[in-house]
Amino acid sequence: MALGQGARGPDEEGATTVLNPDYEGRTLHPVLDHRVTEEELVAFADAVGETHLACRDADAAHRLGHPAVIAPPTYPASLALRAERPLFDDPGLGADHRSLRHRDTTVTAHRPVRAGDVLRCTVRVVAVEALGRAGILVTEVTVEASGEPVAVVRNTVVTGPG
Repeated sequence: MALGQGARGPDEEGATTVLNPDYEGRTLHPVLDHRVTEEELVAFADAVGETHLACRDADAAHRLGHPAVIAPPTYPASLALRAERPLFDDPGLGADHRSLRHRDTTVTAHRPVRAGDVLRCTVRVVAVEALGRAGILVTEVTVEASGEPVAVVRNTVVTGPG
């Protein structure tokens, strides 16, 4: 099956369902707006094992020229997952939550996320593909602060028989 022709995944009876190819090119509304706190960034740094002081201490961040504590580089990916949730919950897409698997994530950073940022995440469906009986969904999440690009997160997930 060619790109955009739909992708198959199992339903409860083991039959096949199709990821809706009409979702390709869509931008999700509403977008996710999120205010970043220093406490949240420190907790994220702890969770991912980030030890750089600029991710934990405002004075250290200031000494390196940052206005506030900065996020570890993978932080935008965690926001992207939250922003994508309404897409995966949309029954019109046809994604089977029981069979969703991560395939790839790429974060392109334009600048570090900083404590105090108010981030807007916009989700766009880049591709709906098929790989055998499995469906592949590619999304791109644009993360901005006050209209300024912060990061772009490209996620690929697979749904269907493994």
